[in-house]
Amino acid sequence: WYFTWMTPLVVLGWKRRESGMKVEHLHRMHESDDPTHVNDLFRREWGRQLREFPERPSLFFALYRAYGRDYVIGAGYKFIYDAQQFVGPLLLQSLIQFLDDRADPDKDTSLRVGMELVGFLALNAVTQSVILHQYFHRAFRTGMRLKSATISAIYDKSLRIKPGAVPARDKKKNQQQQQQPGDTVAAKKAAEGVGDDDASKKKTSGEVVNLMTVDAQRLQDTMAYIAMLWRGFYQIALSLWYLFSLLVLSTLAGVGVMLLTIPVTKMVATASRTKQRQVMKIKDERIK
Repeated sequence: WYFTWMTPLVVLGWKRRESGMKVEHLHRMHESDDPTHVNDLFRREWGRQLREFPERPSLFFALYRAYGRDYVIGAGYKFIYDAQQFVGPLLLQSLIQFLDDRADPDKDTSLRVGMELVGFLALNAVTQSVILHQYFHRAFRTGMRLKSATISAIYDKSLRIKPGAVPARDKKKNQQQQQQPGDTVAAKKAAEGVGDDDASKKKTSGEVVNLMTVDAQRLQDTMAYIAMLWRGFYQIALSLWYLFSLLVLSTLAGVGVMLLTIPVTKMVATASRTKQRQVMKIKDERIK
């Protein structure tokens, strides 16, 4: 919970700052994070998907069943942390009200109330830090497992296919599109599994390398912030409720500004995604 296992490692690194540390000085990787174990979990769940849904196996559900449990627990911690973010302002508001009451000679307010509020503020800040670290620990750990499983699966697949080969489903689609009555050339190409657009369907070595590096790394990076998809609505709802209790109708001005920024954000995201696709194509061409 408090990452106390890191303290001896940091101390050892300081002591060996001149000579440097070696592999044997590091902690052994946990069995659940071992690449062999991670890959076996994914293979088992992917095999289950192929057996239960042979027509449309789901990669998402295979990854979720293999590594999702730990992340769901972390998402629960994140909900607690988001709720605690609003506990702090509420406690601070109560503390300000306590100080006003203490300054009023007509009110007899006990000092114990103020001490309790200060203690709750400190406790809330400490538990927030612990809970947030637990969320990120599980999120990054799940991302690491996803990256390891994805790289292993892509590498295993690349060893079992012919370089530049066209997937079977694309060959079948090409045959249906190209085989027209009276077109003997197209029919011959379709029968051989070769079409005019086969080149665009082939996976070059550069694309495979990018899948193993860029895209797999993107999966890992996404896990830390993908919770924003659902906790964003949760935070917005709590924020609006709290602001409306303080500012009443003035809250609508802030909501209006927030709604106006949505189209701008969408335009920026679309432009960024377009540029990213262009960059990925250049990377594919560079390492063909």
